[in-house]
Amino acid sequence: MSQYRVGSYVTHANKPEWGMGKVFCASAPYVLVAFENLEPPDQFKRLVALPGMLMPAAAKSNPVLDAWKLESTHDCRVAGVTEKPKRKKKGE
Repeated sequence: MSQYRVGSYVTHANKPEWGMGKVFCASAPYVLVAFENLEPPDQFKRLVALPGMLMPAAAKSNPVLDAWKLESTHDCRVAGVTEKPKRKKKGE
């Protein structure tokens, strides 16, 4: 079983410039993570889940990362990416 949970927020220990990431798939030995500071399609990284590589982030949400709906294969490859529609505020 993977040590990373789908939906959790992380940072990459060796790539802090990528910013915060969100786990979209976890299937040993792989994890699929989207990082906020990278542009699509490079934003989505399929990584071998090595201990200590991804560190938990304290965040409970992230508007950049939460805007994506991602479909993946059983081995954490991107199968489809769509941007979620933005919610309208009251009165719009």
